[in-house]
Amino acid sequence: MMCDVKLFQNNVDCVLLFLANVQPYLEIKTSAGPKLPPGYSNAIAKNSPVTFEVKFKDPFEVITGVSVDWKFGDGASVIGRKNTSIVHMYDEEGCYKLWVTIRVNTKYFGKKPLNPIVIFKTLYVKGLYISFTCINSNV
Repeated sequence: MMCDVKLFQNNVDCVLLFLANVQPYLEIKTSAGPKLPPGYSNAIAKNSPVTFEVKFKDPFEVITGVSVDWKFGDGASVIGRKNTSIVHMYDEEGCYKLWVTIRVNTKYFGKKPLNPIVIFKTLYVKGLYISFTCINSNV
């Protein structure tokens, strides 16, 4: 995200090009627990809590506030959350489209947020995989 900041001093226009370089990214953490079927290492386990967190690369530390809208693709959504992390659980197998809309306030633009940033991610949710070994008790 690049921002232009114009400073006006003594009726003389002084233009300062400000490269905020604020880059949001999404981190997804699943709980260590249920084992998924072979070949589904990138999937999320059904009925298992998942933590989603928006993080920022903000080298100039310009962010003063964040608002996040979460649409999980299963009918659940949370709008205007001030905290950048949230826990969600999918109760059905399938392919879900996660939409995260981020509004960022910076110390250079006061209370006016920059244009929203949208992160889109396709998530695959699978059921648990149970493997067992039979032991012959007649030995």
